[in-house]
Amino acid sequence: MNEEPAFVIAGHGRSGTKYMALLMGHFGYAVLHEKAGRDGVSAMDALVGGGKHSVTHKDGRFLFKERPWTKTIHVVRNPWQVIQSDFGAIGTYGVANAVAGWYEEVAGSRGIERVIRSVVVVNTKIAEFASDLVMRVEESPVVVEKWLREYGLWKGTSGQLPSTMVGHKDQRMIDEADYGGASEEAMDMLKTHCRKYGYPDNHCCGSCGKPL
Repeated sequence: MNEEPAFVIAGHGRSGTKYMALLMGHFGYAVLHEKAGRDGVSAMDALVGGGKHSVTHKDGRFLFKERPWTKTIHVVRNPWQVIQSDFGAIGTYGVANAVAGWYEEVAGSRGIERVIRSVVVVNTKIAEFASDLVMRVEESPVVVEKWLREYGLWKGTSGQLPSTMVGHKDQRMIDEADYGGASEEAMDMLKTHCRKYGYPDNHCCGSCGKPL
C-alpha cells in the first residue's frame, strides 16, 4: 500500500488550480490539473459539482483506492480578480455559466450577478469538504511548503518555482470593472466573502483608497 497521501485541490475556476498543480509538481508530487495524476488532482469540480474531474468520477477514483489517507486543499484567490479573470479569459463568464448548471442559487442570475454568486457558492460548497488546508493562492509557495513540512511530507523542490498569475494587468481589470448590474444582495455577499478570506471588500488593491 502506498503510504503517501493523495492530494485533492479545489477552488473556483480562475482561482489558481492550474498553478497549484504546477506548485505541487515543484514540491515533488504528481498532482495534475483537471485530470488524475499519480498523487492527486487540482480542479474546480474536484470536490463539488460532480463534474468530470471529480474524485468520485472514474478518472479520479483509482487515486485513492490504495491510499490510507488523502489531503484536501481549498485554494482561494482575490474574488475581484476571479470575476474579471473569468470574463477576460472566456469572454462570457464561462466558468460561472458552467456552475449555473450545478446550483439553483447561481442558475437564476445572469451576467455579473451570476459570476458573483458563482464565486461565493462554489467556495462555500468546497469549504464543506476541504478541511486540511485553506489558503490564498497569492501566498501559496510559502504556505504549502510550511504545511508539507508540518505533516512530514516535505520532499524538497524540483526545477524552477512556477510564477504566480497575479500582476498589474489583473489589478487594472479590477479597477475598470462595472458592477452596476449586480444587486445589492449580491454585492453584500461578495464583500462578506472577501472579508472571510482576508481580501479587501472593495475592488481597489488598497493602495489608492478608491472605493467601489
